[in-house]
Amino acid sequence: LLTLTKKTALPYGDYVLDICLMKQKRHFFTDFQVFEYVLYTVNETVVSGRNLDFFRLKHEHLYEILDADLLNVDNELEVWLLLRRWILADRKNRLRLFRKLIKSVRYYQLNDKQKEKMNKDLLQMKIDITNENNRQWSSNITPRIPRELLVAIGGWEKTGPSNTVEVLDIKNNIWRRVEAFQDERKVAYHECLVIDKVCCRSYL
Repeated sequence: LLTLTKKTALPYGDYVLDICLMKQKRHFFTDFQVFEYVLYTVNETVVSGRNLDFFRLKHEHLYEILDADLLNVDNELEVWLLLRRWILADRKNRLRLFRKLIKSVRYYQLNDKQKEKMNKDLLQMKIDITNENNRQWSSNITPRIPRELLVAIGGWEKTGPSNTVEVLDIKNNIWRRVEAFQDERKVAYHECLVIDKVCCRSYL
């Protein structure tokens, strides 16, 4: 269990959560690889109905998951829907935790349509969004760290071979130059592969 990765096929249940929820220092997850596995799978497993352990999480554990930069979601509305599911599983006892947990949703990353959906859900849950205390949104405006990246290394430019390295931010559809990965040699018509997290290039 201590070597679980995001590609592991095993569903996580009580056994893994027992390890994850051990408290150490300020973090509830003592093993980063297990925590990363939870962050990678939690949204898909909850939506598919395969993860009932999610609904038994304590609120502080839930917050640590939903607040994480590496949480594997396409947008912040999915974070809200996870939180909503958790609250509605025990509405009577959990609704009072709304103000604390809503800060895990990066509200200012939502588009207008997503905000409309979230506000509609809040009204259905009888949460008064005209009350400023219920609108203490997260001040975190940083996007979640994407799990899939497309990297372009070198290639042909107008002036000839290039040494630029660019990464496509898939969620925002923006190419970003990564100067730290560049080297002096300019290349084109080459192949790249990664061995033990080191990028290697072969030249024709």
